[in-house]
Amino acid sequence: MECNKGSVEYITYQRMEGQLFSYDSSECVSEYGVPVSGKNRGAPPNFETNFEKDFTREVDNGIMLMSYYIHMPRVSVLIPLYNTPEPFLRETIDSVLNQTFPDYELLLLNDSPNNTALEEIIASYKDERIRYACNERNYGIAESRNKLLEMAKGEYVAVLDHDDVAMPERLAKQVAYLDAHPEVGVVGCCLKEIPSGKHSDFPETDQNIRMGLMWGCVIPHTGAMIRLSVLQRAGLKYEAQYSPSEDYALWCRLIPHTRFYNIQEELVCYRKHADNTSKKMSERMNRATFAVRALVATEYPILHQMYLSCAVHTETIRLFGIIPILKRVRCGIREKVYLFEFFLLYTRKRVIKMHD
Repeated sequence: MECNKGSVEYITYQRMEGQLFSYDSSECVSEYGVPVSGKNRGAPPNFETNFEKDFTREVDNGIMLMSYYIHMPRVSVLIPLYNTPEPFLRETIDSVLNQTFPDYELLLLNDSPNNTALEEIIASYKDERIRYACNERNYGIAESRNKLLEMAKGEYVAVLDHDDVAMPERLAKQVAYLDAHPEVGVVGCCLKEIPSGKHSDFPETDQNIRMGLMWGCVIPHTGAMIRLSVLQRAGLKYEAQYSPSEDYALWCRLIPHTRFYNIQEELVCYRKHADNTSKKMSERMNRATFAVRALVATEYPILHQMYLSCAVHTETIRLFGIIPILKRVRCGIREKVYLFEFFLLYTRKRVIKMHD
């Protein structure tokens, strides 16, 4: 952008607690008195009226230098909304506002623009950390997640689905882990199912997570915290073609770029209900998962072959959904079948022959 009032000297100091802007008084400024060039990340509407209070000035060789400090949150909590029932939404928002870690912003993006009730619910909260936006039309979950990433100002982004509940220490524990392990770009956790209380665990170490990603999504998306700089450096985002497994695809794309870890604690309560367990949703999820599996087999053939040679798959057939009748265990080319989980019926070795 051209500026006819003189050249702009715009120096940005990135700090853990926020961001500092420094510039000289001869520059071209926006309506809020902020430089129009550079990576400016915003200023409050009362910027000019608080000129004396918000700025510190000093004179250096006849040029007045001014600095303004804008606080940037450590964490951006990202919640996409779509026709969320009010009781679920309030429980989700309350769980974020009750976090023991206070330095965050809560971003909510409504992808059901005709549902104005969601905006009224969010407006009832008087917390300055909440930022709400609404899509002009329904973009779908992948694009909505990408828009939330663009809105995020935090060093880390914490994902939370619109009907799930974060435990009070979720942010604190995940931030502490990422701070202590700069080589890790994604940290997940274990889940507790609502309303059954069932525990869901996931592999802990980076090596086991990489192996697990060859088969499925072993980092729970609703319990994940991501180092935003890793996504930015890699130029990665959610891909709509893999929806509703866009999270699984993202983790797989990140394999060459970072390390993974799952904290072995229940830090998020996952809500299981009719909308996310329907036959239609299950079929869509299965198709998307197979597509991502094909992706990893193509992109990471060596890792995929290692997985095939050592992974153990267990399948149990239950009578009336309760009594275990048959259990099949596969590892590489070997397969064993058990009666009532204990009595070995047979062992089979699969052999692949190439014909001339």
